[in-house]
Amino acid sequence: RVGRRVMRRDAKNALRVLRRAGLTVVPMRYESGRYAGRTWETVGWNDMPYTELRGVMWHHDASPMGDSGGCKIDAKGYGVQPTGALYWMMYDGFGAAPAAAAWVDRRGVWYVYASLRTNHAGLGFSPISGRDNGNAYFFGIETDHTDGEPWPKAQLDSLRLGTAALMKSWKINPRLALIGHKEYAPGRKFDPDGLDMADERRRVAKLVATTPTGWKALLDKWLRR
Repeated sequence: RVGRRVMRRDAKNALRVLRRAGLTVVPMRYESGRYAGRTWETVGWNDMPYTELRGVMWHHDASPMGDSGGCKIDAKGYGVQPTGALYWMMYDGFGAAPAAAAWVDRRGVWYVYASLRTNHAGLGFSPISGRDNGNAYFFGIETDHTDGEPWPKAQLDSLRLGTAALMKSWKINPRLALIGHKEYAPGRKFDPDGLDMADERRRVAKLVATTPTGWKALLDKWLRR
């Protein structure tokens, strides 16, 4: 019996891909807890791999309005001593950290803290993952944002461009496999607030299909709308 071929995509290329897209990225190192002494490349919830990396899910962290955390940089270039929402994502997550794999702050800086499966989807459904199994198939991206908060251009530009770069590297179609948490769990979740995910899928797909020289013009055009 011949089954469906599984694409062995690896999220360990995230740092390289994001930096190649011109984004500022901080790779994180864990100093305490169950992952103490390890860096993002080897971290995931209970060290579990993705069943198959099939899509990307956007979130917001519901932190207070304004800047909600950051970190210091150690001698080797890793982020340490995270604060605020970033600390919660890495170390707390209601006892099931890491929560998602990356967090994008209001300046558009990416903090990458896991490459394996993470907790972020919870109960819900997607044709990509089936029922209540989103963690096994979606790369989760958190953002420093809450309900009613304006999205800074730097943050939105970076979120869109970084997502496009990752999905292109993984050969995943954003029109089919980029979703918001609110689409996976409607009525239970409402994030990311203020973004029309149908529009975002079209925008990220355009970035995937555009050469780097055309990225800025697209991002600036979307700001004016």
